[in-house]
Amino acid sequence: MVAILKNIKDIKTNVVKMPKIHITKNYIRKRIVSPKKFDKRSFRIKKISKNKKIIVACPKGKFKKNRCSVGMKLQAILTKK
Repeated sequence: MVAILKNIKDIKTNVVKMPKIHITKNYIRKRIVSPKKFDKRSFRIKKISKNKKIIVACPKGKFKKNRCSVGMKLQAILTKK
């Protein structure tokens, strides 16, 4: 019984969250991290391939003088429909 409870606890702590998916007119957006965690002035869209783009941004408190001091982080993935 103790082993079963331990396994259930392990499952709960190691669960991987699925990204939120938002469908727009032209794209399917897979949100990796909430936009609330980033400075609103720092969002950038980068083209990866013909059908894919990524949205990157700088974490809150790390964007100063239009530069990110810790490097841009992935916020979402856009895939063309």
